[in-house]
Amino acid sequence: MCSRIAVALVGLHGLVGDFRASAVPVYFGSGCFWGRQHDFVEDFERTALRRADGDVTAVGGYAGSARAGADGTVCYENPLNHSVYTDLGHAEVVQVDVPLNAAFGAFDLFYRSFIQLDDGIWAREDFFDVGPAYRAMVGLPGGLQRGAPELLEALHSANLHNMTLREGRGSDEDTLGKNLVFVMDSDQFGFHQAELCLQFRNNQTGNYPASYHALKTTLEAAGRLRHTGCPGNYVCNSTLAPLPTMDVLQI
Repeated sequence: MCSRIAVALVGLHGLVGDFRASAVPVYFGSGCFWGRQHDFVEDFERTALRRADGDVTAVGGYAGSARAGADGTVCYENPLNHSVYTDLGHAEVVQVDVPLNAAFGAFDLFYRSFIQLDDGIWAREDFFDVGPAYRAMVGLPGGLQRGAPELLEALHSANLHNMTLREGRGSDEDTLGKNLVFVMDSDQFGFHQAELCLQFRNNQTGNYPASYHALKTTLEAAGRLRHTGCPGNYVCNSTLAPLPTMDVLQI
């Protein structure tokens, strides 16, 4: 799982309003999702958009493949080898409802999460996490060919590292060291929410405040998070029925 990098949003501070009617779900992948989820919550949703906790939409999950396991499940690595996301060709992502008039800020945050490995080569900050499960990608309805003009404009104009944008075909290879971002059509390669116990966690390099961790309970109560039907995994316990006392195992 990933760690957080400081990012700067450009031109969005002070942007206030009810954007829900014009917001589009977009998923972003850049390494494991703990750090990216925190970035999008704190820097984009809470700070730039001034969304209240009950309106936060950044959810960790899996995407990048058209495959799913038993009963449509996609799960983290677990002792039962049940619907494991890596076996199904997915990568870790965070999905966020992005207002069309704030799209540049979302993509700017995404691109600024990459670090420079060499001249002209930018990659995920957790470069020690190797494999296609951590590949860089963006997913939006319609993809590169039919996506909303506002999203496509932001996708290109915010690309400050001049990374190559390539249409994803599903179950794509790792992007580490290639200065590459796959762009997925989320109508074909949909988002699958990760287990409840994997949401809003500390990352490997730092701890987040209780107010951030509390978002899991808030979003579950609002119906934006649900039990996925996945078994307990190698990071934490996840159950079919709400058992909060089992959701505390730390690594």
